[in-house]
Amino acid sequence: MDDTEAFDHIQNLGSDAPDLNLFVQRLITAQLDDPSLVLSHRNLLLEYGDCISPAEQGLLLLHALGGNDIPLDLLKCAKIPMRRWTNEGEIQSITASDFGFNAELIGLLSSDERLAELGQRPEVMQQALEDGTIIWSLSPESQKDLSHRLTPQTTEDWATTALRLLCFACPPCYEGKVNWALPLKKAIWNLLDKATNQKRLPSSLRACVIEALLFFCERDLFAIRLAAVERAKSLLRKNMSFYYQASVTLFESIISRIDGNFQRSEALIADFLAADHEGNTRSDNALRGRLHISNIENKIHRYDQGVASTIYNWEGIHPLSTFEIEVTRRLQGVAAKFFHSIGDFKTTRASLEQHLWLNSTMPIRPNTRLLIVTRLAEIHCELHEYEKALEIIQVELDGMTARKGRPFRRLSMARAEGYIGLGRLDDATTVLQELISVEPPELDDLNDQVLRVRRLILSARIHHEDNNFPEALQHWQLTGQMIDSLSIFKSRHGWTLAIVHLSMAHAHIALGNEDLARQTWNAGVEIAMRERFEYVFPVLATTWLHKIVGEIHEVKGWPLRVMLPGGKSDLTWL
Repeated sequence: MDDTEAFDHIQNLGSDAPDLNLFVQRLITAQLDDPSLVLSHRNLLLEYGDCISPAEQGLLLLHALGGNDIPLDLLKCAKIPMRRWTNEGEIQSITASDFGFNAELIGLLSSDERLAELGQRPEVMQQALEDGTIIWSLSPESQKDLSHRLTPQTTEDWATTALRLLCFACPPCYEGKVNWALPLKKAIWNLLDKATNQKRLPSSLRACVIEALLFFCERDLFAIRLAAVERAKSLLRKNMSFYYQASVTLFESIISRIDGNFQRSEALIADFLAADHEGNTRSDNALRGRLHISNIENKIHRYDQGVASTIYNWEGIHPLSTFEIEVTRRLQGVAAKFFHSIGDFKTTRASLEQHLWLNSTMPIRPNTRLLIVTRLAEIHCELHEYEKALEIIQVELDGMTARKGRPFRRLSMARAEGYIGLGRLDDATTVLQELISVEPPELDDLNDQVLRVRRLILSARIHHEDNNFPEALQHWQLTGQMIDSLSIFKSRHGWTLAIVHLSMAHAHIALGNEDLARQTWNAGVEIAMRERFEYVFPVLATTWLHKIVGEIHEVKGWPLRVMLPGGKSDLTWL
């Protein structure tokens, strides 16, 4: 039978004939798989992928991704369209096919059955991360064999495919609807870090790589955020669009602020805006808003007198794009933060309540709502509206499934604050004990340091409120030691050490330790002379400070002057 007769016969079989593609692919693969050859048959995969078993492509993809600790979830991302911002400030979906993946690879990564077959290959080893996330690695022998028998061109082509998959998998920055669990995020970051840590990247993927890096710049571990910003900056080119230029500048500014370098944070934005970059799209306008907000955040931290007059200098173009809506929401939250920073708690409460009301008319991501409710609960505590605080917190807890992460920890601390205010100290203690189990071991950025110190202070206050002064002293000492060990926190919130010393003085007086009381009091006074107190920790610089210093002054008559933020007059006990 010649070729023409064979093909005519195949066509006449009709649609009811069994699909023998996989059988033929495996047959061809078995024929070509000769380990005695210097070069592997896998060098043919990109050009003849439809003729060779899909699992072979899977092995090369795992090898190109580094061969170790590759999350299965990363491979499965190919069946979910990638989401990216358009110039109009809206989200568009891009399929794996449109992004440049071949049909055979898409077929493999989109099929749970085929992926399961790949996972059962003898070359593939399966493990799990601490949260149960499945990761695959290639055996050392297979990695060595692939490294020696692949041509440089094949290696380069598959490295590009692996990098393309990493870019495709990363959610869009700024949208905030998707964030991976931390173990998964660390694992994928390690792969992206290695894949982009090379001198030459495909020019066609450079912008896509920066987009993927921006996702890692946005939140979670400081070390990863810093590395992602630096890598994105190194890949940036002058001819790239405003979106990439502004985004890298924004996150570099934010990272500098988190690291306590407010001057550099503000200078980065000022220099960028002074350069007059062209950017006329709706997306560009939204990014100008984000840069404006970062600048306002710096001014709030410095208690700049011009915040009130400049906070609303940016606005979206009506009708607002989705991106501009997100920025407008963020600006509303920063406005509430400003009023909070100057101790105007009633205006802060009104601003946050309005923020929640506005968001009831538009979808909002759960973590954003959780943050707003938490801040509102903290303000209720400042205004001694403890029952109201617990009421709105309970509504959030009732609808919460995953009780972990930074937003949950902050909500729980507001809950403990409410219980302390009502004298329900046992309930407050229970909340803090639950928090210990979900705290991250790393304290690598200011936000996590603030939450750790805040929990320690709450614990010390509970013992103090319960008149268990020996235990309270131990907790205050532990808190002071922790603050001393956190250089970033101490440089930003050094006033908290004054609270620690003044609280210890109060406890020593209650125990009759006159000399120790005077010693710790003097230490607190010395810090208060150079550090401005703030309202970052609910009730600490208000209700708690007034309680302990007022009682000490009533008994001992010791004087104290405390500097307050927002241009307020100093607080004095003379």
